[in-house]
Amino acid sequence: MRRVKGSIMLDFVKVVHRARHLPWDRYLTAQDFELVESMILPSSWYPLETYQRIGLAVYELLGQGRPENARRWGQESMARLMEGVYQKALLKGDPLEAIKSFITLRKTLIDFGEFALNPIGPGQVEFIMFEVNEIPGLEPFSHMFVGNMEKLAAANGGREVTVEFSDQRRNDRPARVFQIRWRP
Repeated sequence: MRRVKGSIMLDFVKVVHRARHLPWDRYLTAQDFELVESMILPSSWYPLETYQRIGLAVYELLGQGRPENARRWGQESMARLMEGVYQKALLKGDPLEAIKSFITLRKTLIDFGEFALNPIGPGQVEFIMFEVNEIPGLEPFSHMFVGNMEKLAAANGGREVTVEFSDQRRNDRPARVFQIRWRP
């Protein structure tokens, strides 16, 4: 089963609670609503599909389907992660080490997907995500990830951080490749 930890589900659930007037039922199932109304525990696992549907709904209804809004959400959510319980894991003083730590942390928060981290050289790394055809709403989540990486690299001393992504074939498989660059 593909799943996510409650600690990353909470932000989306809080948004649904604060904006009850929006037509969430266009995106969420009855089971999704049951979960949204339940107590979300940070250390518990929840269905990835629900997380994806809520994320897509937030992107469309609140973010107006605009990539820059998803990117900003990603920056803000990374800031919250760095201020909370994951502070020691994410604030390393070195962008590459912080990104490596985040990718390790990601494995404990999201139980889905194969990915690779490939350091290219000073101030550059690529994050490769496989199984991209199995991710509904990949675009908004990609823009959120861009915001995550921009914030993380900058908070760890990276300057002039840029993150771009493209679809490529890697190891003869479809992949989304994120090029993360910064000036030390």
